[in-house]
Amino acid sequence: KPEDVLQGVMLLRKLLAEGSNAPIEEVVETGVAKLFVKCMTNENTDLQFEASQALTNIAAESVGYTHYIINLGVVPLWIGHLSSGNDKCQEQAAWALGNVAGDGVKGRDYVLELGAMQSLLDLICSCGDDTPSWLQNAVFTLSNLGRFAPPPAIEYIFPAVPLLTKMIQHPDPEVSVDSMWALSYIADQPERVQLVIDSGVVPAVVKMLSAGNIKHRLPVIRIIGNLCSGNEKQCQAAIDAGCLIPMKSLLDPMNGREVRKEALWALSNIAAGNQNQIQAVIDADLLPLIVSTLGAYECEVQKEAVWACANVATNGSSEQISTLVACGVLEALWEALSTLDEKTIAVALETIQACLKSGVELVKQGQCTNNPYVEKVQNFDGIRAIADLMSHRNCDIQGLAEEIISYFPNEEQDTTQPVEDEQRPPMQRPKEDTHVSEEDEDDGKGFWDS
Repeated sequence: KPEDVLQGVMLLRKLLAEGSNAPIEEVVETGVAKLFVKCMTNENTDLQFEASQALTNIAAESVGYTHYIINLGVVPLWIGHLSSGNDKCQEQAAWALGNVAGDGVKGRDYVLELGAMQSLLDLICSCGDDTPSWLQNAVFTLSNLGRFAPPPAIEYIFPAVPLLTKMIQHPDPEVSVDSMWALSYIADQPERVQLVIDSGVVPAVVKMLSAGNIKHRLPVIRIIGNLCSGNEKQCQAAIDAGCLIPMKSLLDPMNGREVRKEALWALSNIAAGNQNQIQAVIDADLLPLIVSTLGAYECEVQKEAVWACANVATNGSSEQISTLVACGVLEALWEALSTLDEKTIAVALETIQACLKSGVELVKQGQCTNNPYVEKVQNFDGIRAIADLMSHRNCDIQGLAEEIISYFPNEEQDTTQPVEDEQRPPMQRPKEDTHVSEEDEDDGKGFWDS
């Protein structure tokens, strides 16, 4: 009887919603999941809903079970439920598709290829203020459809941009945060940064940095960092929108590791631009904070500070490098050398070398008699640490240490001019490779229990 089938499916759904205690393996082994799929096409919407929830709970257990459910052909049915007109089925389908898309590139692309994006956008547009959970689940799914590398084809993502620019200012914080993460994923590739800029959303995004909502900070800084990782014109769009103004507060040690790391990453991308953009960082009085962060105990934060200083030193003018040195960058880098990983040690040495080279130019231009930066290093006895690195196991670090030592006079060589053993290319990190670690938000929403 139909009512018996409904009761049976409902009972199994409740069992599957018991989290870590759910007998998912036992239920799957019975083959009943195929019955759930069949029930999703039944004319009884209550039965559709219960069967859909049961399948969602199985898929939420592990990647393996997600693939199992996908292979049963349920994804097209979930997409169909998005436009079914039944409130409960639509909301639950959005939840389920978000979990599939959050499983990785294959799941994401499969959902997109089946045409879920337009149905999802239509559902979001139809959500009223009296259906907050609908909207939360739909925008959550939308954000997962733009996640992971390599990114989805641009034709799948482009239609979502206008809607996302509106949703970031939605009064529901969960909706606005997921919308901002979605925009950050779109701007994660330099060739797609212009999509976000052309949408006109950048000033609103920057404004949110000062809005005080802690949950907004990470996705907003990620968007700004991605914009600044584009070309100089795209980076300037973020600067013109005022992105440097709130950076001081973001670099405050009272903020968490992720916030400071992301802020420094964005500043590093700006410093990798032209000298006018570096000057904007200086005018915002951010260099002293960046240099002070070289002493941070969190290695990820410290590493981003090294890169920011490296970009100023390798791209800045002699005056800008002088400002960097006046902030204490040489002393701070020497202190940090013992705590950095090998790659970042090399970047720190490149930064030191760039400063010393700038000092040589000052001597050549007649602005001073001796290299002022060599004298500064001698004053705090920094030569010994560099000499120790000449025997480092890493050949690149050895070479850089030898080149730096050549700037300092000794008994055999009474000159401040470096020995040019080889022309070493700068170690500035390409902007498109500056992506930081994964954010701390979930890619799936777990079990459905109603």
